[in-house]
Amino acid sequence: MVNPNLIAKVRRASKMAKEEEIAEMNSALSDKLTMTAPKTTVSLGAVTEAARAKLAEESNQRKAEEEMMRKQKWKEQQAKNQAATGRDAKALDEDVEAARAALAAQRAATEEAREREMKEATRAQKAKMAAISTGRDAKALDEDVEAARAALAAQRAATEEAREREMKEATRAQKAKMAAISTGRDAKALDEDVEAARAALAAERAKRDAEMKKERNEAIKRQKEKIASVQKGRDAKALDADVEAARAALAAERARKAAEKEKELAEARKKQRRRLSAISGRDAKALSEDVESARKKLAEERDRSQMEHKMQLAERQRREKARLAAIKQGLDKKGLSSEMEKARKAKQDANKKMQEDMKAEWTKREKDMKKKLSTVKGRDAKSLSKDVEKARRESKLMREKKSLEHQRLISERNKIERLDLQLVQGRDEKCLSPEVEKARRAKMEQRKLDAQRKKEEMAKSNKARRASLASIGAKSIMSLTPEMEKARKEAQAAKVKAREEERIMKQLENSKIKKKIGGTGARSVMSLSPETEAARAQAAQDAKNARKSSIRRLSTASMLFQKKLDSVSKKIDDSLSLESPA
Repeated sequence: MVNPNLIAKVRRASKMAKEEEIAEMNSALSDKLTMTAPKTTVSLGAVTEAARAKLAEESNQRKAEEEMMRKQKWKEQQAKNQAATGRDAKALDEDVEAARAALAAQRAATEEAREREMKEATRAQKAKMAAISTGRDAKALDEDVEAARAALAAQRAATEEAREREMKEATRAQKAKMAAISTGRDAKALDEDVEAARAALAAERAKRDAEMKKERNEAIKRQKEKIASVQKGRDAKALDADVEAARAALAAERARKAAEKEKELAEARKKQRRRLSAISGRDAKALSEDVESARKKLAEERDRSQMEHKMQLAERQRREKARLAAIKQGLDKKGLSSEMEKARKAKQDANKKMQEDMKAEWTKREKDMKKKLSTVKGRDAKSLSKDVEKARRESKLMREKKSLEHQRLISERNKIERLDLQLVQGRDEKCLSPEVEKARRAKMEQRKLDAQRKKEEMAKSNKARRASLASIGAKSIMSLTPEMEKARKEAQAAKVKAREEERIMKQLENSKIKKKIGGTGARSVMSLSPETEAARAQAAQDAKNARKSSIRRLSTASMLFQKKLDSVSKKIDDSLSLESPA
């Protein structure tokens, strides 16, 4: 007896297989419709690259989904088959075997039909992609599509022709408008009188232009004739043979003198080049031990000078900070007005900014000096060329500019120190009388004149020093002799000593002034006693005398150094003149 449950399961399996087949047929039909739908658009040439990419992406996605659904159905069917075939074979009879065989045959037919449909769909998809890539499918074109395409082409041609016609019309109108603007009138609005007046005006203008042009040409001609006459210096009609001969002789004499002068200049330039070549182009191997030791001493002296300068700068900054702190403390105790407090803060900010600028400037100068020292130590005298000499000259000019800038910064700092000293003295401009104000202004003017004179003297000394250095010419640092080195050290020591004395005198002056005005507090200058005024004047005079003495010492040291440099340079020139023939 046949098991009814098994028959029901077989029927359900066949029903599901039919439903799957119908669903696959519907999907294939929808694919065909989708493939056929865009053919008209494709044939019209409106498919772009973006549309092609989108269609290809949708097709790939649909294929992936179909493949996934097919695998899922196949897995479910395999599970069902295993459940159906997993029973005991002994309990099956001939009917079940027949039903099972029929089901297997049906499944094989279904699978074959599915594969055939898939192949057909693949072929259609390939044809679709080929049609998309080529832009049209010739087999799918009919008369309507061809007519639509022809109508579209005719419409495009008509549109293009209309556009060209409009552009030509606009160009013609623009040209006419420009012509009307250039002529400056509308022909319809003009009458005969206006035309006659315009013609007369144009004729008069043309006549005036012609006259002006003629006058200008005549003036140019007269000027040319005048210049030619001046250049010739004579009237050709009044010249005779003697004058011509004298002129020719004079011209020959001038030419001979010019040639001799040019020859002398060429010889001088040649000697100068030979001299510079002998100075800067000597072989490094020929340098003596004295020169090498002098070079090493010079480098050590420079390093020592830089270190001393750093220490002095640090000490100066420390003293400046201490002074500003003392000033601030004293001002806080005295209870100065808000205006003076603002002025003090402004001066402090300016002083701080100036210190930062000076620090940056000295840092830059240190870097430049280190770079220069490394260049001097590592250069080979044989490799010096015109470019190197030019770079040296430019470096020298840059050093001079930096020196002038440093002097300017020092003068500004001194000015700020004087202003701070005025604040320390407790002056309040609101309570000063006209007499005291006048005296104070006179003192300030005198101080300005002293500072200006000192600045001019320093500029003169610097100029003399630069002239002395320039007299040496392009001589390298390697050619310094012991005499020059000794003179330079003495001048530098004298300069340092003078600066130290000036600094000590300035400190003494400030301390005297502070002691004299310390007991008065923040009272006005009006309340100062004659003794205080006399002491202040005496302190100012002492400081002035100290500055003058330091300036005299500096000028004396500079003159001595200049004399020594001149003597040494003369000796070097004599030795080079003796060595040049060899």
